[in-house]
Amino acid sequence: MKLLIVDDDPGISQMLTRVFSVDGYEVETTPSGTEAIKALASGNIGLALVDFHLDDMEAPAILEKVKENNWDIPIIVMSGLGEQEDTNQVLEQGAIALLDKPFDLTEIRALVKDNMKE
Repeated sequence: MKLLIVDDDPGISQMLTRVFSVDGYEVETTPSGTEAIKALASGNIGLALVDFHLDDMEAPAILEKVKENNWDIPIIVMSGLGEQEDTNQVLEQGAIALLDKPFDLTEIRALVKDNMKE
């Protein structure tokens, strides 16, 4: 199973790819929600790290697609805004966590390790 990183900031995607590749994960990245949904539909994603605000959609729309299709994929949402209403919204929609950027690498590594589907 792959770890999917969805972020329109190439620096964040590259940094997370390096971190999780060193940890032994197979990583796939995409900068858009549309491409993320295609990757999630493939059936070989064990967990997704999704930026809240993407150029073409927001994380709640991706979470809605996951729920509509009954995909059993853990989603961790990342946000640079730190809005409490965003946290409540994504958790109610099924995200396992919302992490504020900049995030603690130890925390995100632990969340991925504990929730990655095999």
